[in-house]
Amino acid sequence: ITGSTDSSDSTDGDSTGSTDSSSDNTGSTSSSGSTNSTSSSDSSGSTGSTSSGDSTSSTSSSGSTSSTNSTSSASSASSTNSASASSGVPYISGDSSINGWTAILAQMEAASDGDTIYIVMNGATVVPKEVLEAAQEKSLTLVLDMGSGIKWRFSGRNITSDNLKDIDFGVTLGTGSVPSALQSDVADDSWSTQMHLAYDGIFGLTAVLTVNLGSSKAGYNATLYYYNEEEEKMQYIDREFVDDSGDVSFTFAHASDYVIVLDGLTGTSGVVSTSTDSSTSVKDDTPATGQGLNAKYILCLGVMLMGVYMILTSRKEEYQQTEQA
Repeated sequence: ITGSTDSSDSTDGDSTGSTDSSSDNTGSTSSSGSTNSTSSSDSSGSTGSTSSGDSTSSTSSSGSTSSTNSTSSASSASSTNSASASSGVPYISGDSSINGWTAILAQMEAASDGDTIYIVMNGATVVPKEVLEAAQEKSLTLVLDMGSGIKWRFSGRNITSDNLKDIDFGVTLGTGSVPSALQSDVADDSWSTQMHLAYDGIFGLTAVLTVNLGSSKAGYNATLYYYNEEEEKMQYIDREFVDDSGDVSFTFAHASDYVIVLDGLTGTSGVVSTSTDSSTSVKDDTPATGQGLNAKYILCLGVMLMGVYMILTSRKEEYQQTEQA
């Protein structure tokens, strides 16, 4: 069916209107034919039909067409709404039919000030500046699920830049950008992993990054070090607790290369693969049992005990000399 008939034309019995109906609805000839042969010829393109029977037939055909088109449109809309987002296309969490930044922006504009918008990045890493500006304008909180237990969370209230740019929120764990000697200096024999943030420089906002290190890391303190490439040294940034699920969160305003060290957990450096690909996994190099004692702590304990022994010995000698006098 290539078109629909204006019902006012066929009702008035206008021959031209009947002709248009017949011409537009070439697939409805059987309906016209059931009325009379003239109507059937109209369906083939005749322009001279004036009978009321033909007009009625044409109207019926029009009704049939309208119903068909309406059903087709509804079916098409239903199909569109249920479509899932292709890989690399972000979508609103819980409703993959709202996908792509244009649709997400519309959702943000419809939200109330201060609302939280949950976005599944689905392999994407770059957030357009228009999205950041919308969050800033309405003080919206955005939660970006990057996959593999990696999430960003920030509020529009914490977007400080007046000249926002597209931001790449990609995160990669287990990289080798930091010289191994510097990583060893801060980690000693504790478990550690490198982390690379894709964006270069200052974000123009403050965001909390949560990474999952594996449930076997739960209960430890994780220390974050920044790699100062210009000075070729590591700088302490923060220390946070790893929760029961293995998640640890740090606050960032700047993107660079970092090292995460688990205090008191001995073992080789961990490789936690990442970031935007939900199929990635975690390689856990942690010993299977117990929290191993760090050699530094054993050494410190030994020095303390030695000091106590020397003090006691000295006081004993002083006491003996006093007695002899």
